[in-house]
Amino acid sequence: MSFTDGLGLLLGNGAEEESFERVPEILSVSGLGSTNAEYDTTNWDSDAKEYIAGLSEGNEMTIEMNRLLDSQEQNMLIADVENRAKRNFRLTMDDLVQTETFAFTLTLKSWSVSPNKEDKHTLSITGKISGKIIRSIRQNNIG
Repeated sequence: MSFTDGLGLLLGNGAEEESFERVPEILSVSGLGSTNAEYDTTNWDSDAKEYIAGLSEGNEMTIEMNRLLDSQEQNMLIADVENRAKRNFRLTMDDLVQTETFAFTLTLKSWSVSPNKEDKHTLSITGKISGKIIRSIRQNNIG
């Protein structure tokens, strides 16, 4: 799926045959990625410190959006935090030539609303990536 603005954050519905709906009014997503643990394997025969990579750990992620009170997707995210739930996501980036998709599960940790009398109301959702991030790139059909 590609989007004319080049970006899309999709929220899974958790069904056995899962479908995804676009989360509206996204302002930013930060922290998508993972970090490998490192283990010191330096020994008596080493000339310098030596390391090996261990299991990767998903980063903590923050999603910022304009708050829409009637958004089913935004209200579902708040409920997921309150229920200590996990949710499947897809983040899609499109440059019209290719589409890159990141599929991941987020354990929802916190939400906060920032009301503003003179500007927009915002919602911030924070979670921890649980499990592996699946990354794929496909060529778009142009013309």
